[in-house]
Amino acid sequence: METKIKNIIAKNFFLLFRFGLSGLFFNLIGFIFYVYLSNYFNPIISLLISYPIIIICYFYIQNFYVFTMQKLKIQNLIKFFLNSFFLLISNIFLLFITTEIFFFDHKVSQFLIMIFLIIINFTVQKKIIFRQKNE
Repeated sequence: METKIKNIIAKNFFLLFRFGLSGLFFNLIGFIFYVYLSNYFNPIISLLISYPIIIICYFYIQNFYVFTMQKLKIQNLIKFFLNSFFLLISNIFLLFITTEIFFFDHKVSQFLIMIFLIIINFTVQKKIIFRQKNE
């Protein structure tokens, strides 16, 4: 029993580590791209430009590196893009609320929103998209 618990902890630790590493990389690149674009465009337009570019690359890393799927499954791709669309809409909504209603700085707001959405994203990917169960 103790060995099984240790295996579950080790499996989830490395899964979370890979998720965090890839997420950190792509969120950092996406955030830098967003900040750069926001110098020329409205923050929401900047988000709409940067998000799709990053998300396509992110799917392949999540599928093959993080959740170590052996092949590409169309159902995972569809779920991933639906989840990404939900996250994008949530991001736009939260960015609009924080910048247009509460008048927070859009860069700080986007950074905090990203942290919140990362937690949701990990849970959805692990439990629904790539079906990682705590066995």
